Amino acid sequence: MYLKALVWCLSAWIASAAPSKSVVFPVKGDVYPRGLYTAAVTLGATKKTYLLDIDTGSDLTWVQCNVPSAKNHRAPNAPYTPVPAQVIPAANPMCNALQPISGIKKPPNPKRCDYLIKYADGSSTQGMLISDTVNVQFTNRTVAPLPFVFGCGYNQISGSNPPPNADGILGLGKGKTTILAQLGQMGVTRNVVAHCFSSNGGGSLFLGELPPTQGVVWMPLLTKSANYYLGKAALVFGAQTANDMNGLDIILDSGSTYTYLASKPYKALLSLINGYLNGKPLAPVKDAALPVCWKSSTGKTFKSVTDVAANFQSLTLSFPNNVKFQMDPTSYLIVTTSGNVCLGILNGDEIGLKNQNLIGDISFLDKLVIYDNENGKVGWVNVKCPSNKN
Repeated sequence: MYLKALVWCLSAWIASAAPSKSVVFPVKGDVYPRGLYTAAVTLGATKKTYLLDIDTGSDLTWVQCNVPSAKNHRAPNAPYTPVPAQVIPAANPMCNALQPISGIKKPPNPKRCDYLIKYADGSSTQGMLISDTVNVQFTNRTVAPLPFVFGCGYNQISGSNPPPNADGILGLGKGKTTILAQLGQMGVTRNVVAHCFSSNGGGSLFLGELPPTQGVVWMPLLTKSANYYLGKAALVFGAQTANDMNGLDIILDSGSTYTYLASKPYKALLSLINGYLNGKPLAPVKDAALPVCWKSSTGKTFKSVTDVAANFQSLTLSFPNNVKFQMDPTSYLIVTTSGNVCLGILNGDEIGLKNQNLIGDISFLDKLVIYDNENGKVGWVNVKCPSNKN
């Protein structure tokens, strides 16, 4: 009953929120098989739409660009074509704000702000800052073209994961170059973002005013971190834990499809899961989708996580002051097109994360997650997120 009420509150809030305070983007995508959630962002007077990967682990929004000698990935839409007047010079304050996260500390050409951004999986994007308008749709459906500085990516390099099927990235991190910070500086919205990813596909993305917050569990952000870092937590499987599953540094990152644990807690968790599965009607199987998978030992083909959830237990991140981030089996398992069930938690050492533990999209499913940069806190609450399967 509470979840139904919260869904109604979300819908009512979207319909009635003040136009100068709240922006909402419909979200498309899923954890599997697409592997990402995207928002449709419309740029420029031509109002061309680009599907951008929603990434709270990045500060820079960028789109692939059509410039000489560009090296772009295959994407849903044609690259953005800039004109010289849009190029941001190196002396611009936005260029200075970008330098802490850029691999190019001093752009070689003073007439433009070149950057190099590297991501956790080893992928990277190189480009230059440009300006145009972003056509923002408020919750009352009015649309306003607002000035926006973003990246024009001209050299994309793949990492350990295949490139996402997106036109670029929507950076929603804590930095000064994000769309959040830019809208906030203009007084258009507050520096707050919230996402609600549906386990059935799609969802919603909110910028500005807080959605209804009844029942939200809040955690303070550690201000010295460039990421949405929640501090240390213990990971519990059912009622079980292990020494290597305590004191984990937790970062929330919607740019990651799956959740990544450092090597020691990952191996400890896998040991607990395999021990719990003894005697259950599941057997290990190789599946191209993910490294750790099981099939039915009775010959059954799984259609959804619901078919197999009873064989697993919930996971909980336990923070100080009795704050908990709970994940039922749908928040850490997938069912593949082969009918197997796979673990959506991966070994972060394999992509160079070292001791960081990233909580990714799979663990956000059917949760409203709120990043309140103005008050330095993050909150979450279980809710049936609106679905958009297209």
